[in-house]
Amino acid sequence: MSLKEPTAKMSKSHADPRSRILISDSTEEIAMKIRLALTDSLAGITYEPEKRPGIANLLSIMSYLDSKGRSCEELVQLHKDTSMRGFKDEVVRTLDRALGCMRERYTYLMKDAQSDYLEEVARNGALSARTVAERTMFEYQYLPFESRGDGLPARTIE
Repeated sequence: MSLKEPTAKMSKSHADPRSRILISDSTEEIAMKIRLALTDSLAGITYEPEKRPGIANLLSIMSYLDSKGRSCEELVQLHKDTSMRGFKDEVVRTLDRALGCMRERYTYLMKDAQSDYLEEVARNGALSARTVAERTMFEYQYLPFESRGDGLPARTIE
């Protein structure tokens, strides 16, 4: 969910770039976005999506990325007496641990020296898709329906 509007979906098209975490965000950018994430002024950490959507959003993010697979409720027990700042700092650490390797790989692949690699991956993907599509089109155009197994009559090119 959005960091700025916790009841709205996190989206790349949102006008405010601080509303989302990108794989390319640095640790500092993630920290800034999490510190500015919309939360409430109530004391303690609780998982109440209707009453406290901002906190619930951050707990959900932590739960999805938690290396031990803990639920939101388990994370609440761990952080129930943590200050909001301390909790947000822990969210940043969780995000950084989870995204760190992906961010490094993304950065490596996006460097100019690696552009040939990405082009090759795209070419191979297109070739593979074309091969599958051509075989499928051949089956639908020329093979009798008994061979296709879908019950549709065979079509021919006119």
